[in-house]
Amino acid sequence: MERHDRGRDRRDRAVVAPILLLGVVALFAAAATGLAIARRREARRFVTHVPALTTRYALRVGELIAFSDWRRLLTTRRSLPDRAAKRRFDAVHAAVARLAARLAALQDRPGGPTHDEERQVLLELAVARAGRPLARS
Repeated sequence: MERHDRGRDRRDRAVVAPILLLGVVALFAAAATGLAIARRREARRFVTHVPALTTRYALRVGELIAFSDWRRLLTTRRSLPDRAAKRRFDAVHAAVARLAARLAALQDRPGGPTHDEERQVLLELAVARAGRPLARS
């Protein structure tokens, strides 16, 4: 009787392992698809905010265009001559992305962004353009 139970355990494991593997693959595929959709949605949202960013904050159109498309961003970054320029580029990109994200979030809020919030984000952008680290308070 004991041998019969061992055989059943082996068959059960042989069935359960592929089902678990399929579940993990399906979960990974769902997560990857969700991230791709979210990234596309965020890129479209950023592009729709470009006119508002350029007019309201006097941002450079060239910067915003360079950051609007992932391939263009990577191509621009690879073309930079040294690490310092790439760090400065990354800092400006992060500041512009924060500005766009905050603008989008604050536009949805009643009353829009406050002057202090806008001033802080623009200060971060100016510091990033200058290539100096931002002193946190």
